[in-house]
Amino acid sequence: MVAVEGDYKTLVICPAFLKYNWKSEFLKFTDLEEDQIAIDKVTSKTQASRLKVIITSYSKLKNAKKFFEWAGLIISDESHYLKNQDAQRTKHFHVNVKAHPPERMCLLTGTAVKNRVGEFFSLLKLLSYCPSKANGKAITEKFRTQYQFEKHFSNEKVFSIPRGGRRIEIRKFEGLRNEQELRTYFRGKYMRRMTRDVINLPELLERYVDVNSKFDDSELKDFAKFKGKIDGHIMAIKRGSAIAKAPLTADYAKNVHMETGSPVVIFSDHVDPAELISSKLNK
Repeated sequence: MVAVEGDYKTLVICPAFLKYNWKSEFLKFTDLEEDQIAIDKVTSKTQASRLKVIITSYSKLKNAKKFFEWAGLIISDESHYLKNQDAQRTKHFHVNVKAHPPERMCLLTGTAVKNRVGEFFSLLKLLSYCPSKANGKAITEKFRTQYQFEKHFSNEKVFSIPRGGRRIEIRKFEGLRNEQELRTYFRGKYMRRMTRDVINLPELLERYVDVNSKFDDSELKDFAKFKGKIDGHIMAIKRGSAIAKAPLTADYAKNVHMETGSPVVIFSDHVDPAELISSKLNK
C-alpha cells in the first residue's frame, strides 16, 4: 500500500486483473468498509455519500473523467502502462490529470524504463502538472516533446532503409547522455526501493490474487477434508473453477512475463483450463 499524509478521496488506476486485489488490500490495511470502496462504478447514492476509494482499470480511462474530478489522490499502479504517448490510455490519462490535477499523485512501477531513456518522458510530464510545483523542476519547462527529450538525453542514430523504390530515414535513440542534468528532474519526484534493502524474501513466495468470477466454487472450501478421496462432483467443481479463472490466469501470466522478461510456468490439475490458458496466450 501507499502511505500518504492526509485524508484524500482516492482514485486507483491499475491493470484489470489487479482491481480486486487492490480492494482486498484496502480492506486489510485500512479501516474502510466495503461500501466505501467502488470498482469501476458507484452503485448507489448511499455509497456515493460514503465513498473514499474508486478503483478502475486503464482500459476504462476513456469514461473516467468524473473520477478524476472527484479524486484528491490518484494512484497509478504499474504506471509504465503510460509510457507510450501514442496509446489511447496514456492520452486519456494525461488529458484528465492536466484538466483536473489532484493534490497528490503516486506513479508506482517496478520497471519505469524497459528499453530507452525516452520512456521516462510521459511519466515526468504527468508529474509536471503538479499545481503547487512542490515536486521540483517540471520537464515541460525545457522539453515540450518526447523527441526533444530523447535527443538531449540519448544518443541519436540516423540511418535509412529501402522501401517502395526509395529510402526511408529512421531515427533511433540509444544509451544515456547528460545524466547529471536528467537527475535534476527526478529530485522531488522519484523514490526508489530495492527489494533486497527492504525485505528478506523466503525461498518460496506465495501470492493470492482475488478475481471477480461468477462461478460458484464455495464447496471447495471443504476440499482439504477429503484427503485425496475426491468424488466426481468435487472434481467437476474444481475443474469448472479453473476454467472460469483461465482467461484471468492467462492475463496474469502475460503481465508477469512482460514485467520480468522471464519464463512463466503454469500448473493446472486439469487439461481443459490448461488448453484454454494456452490458447489465450498464443493469441
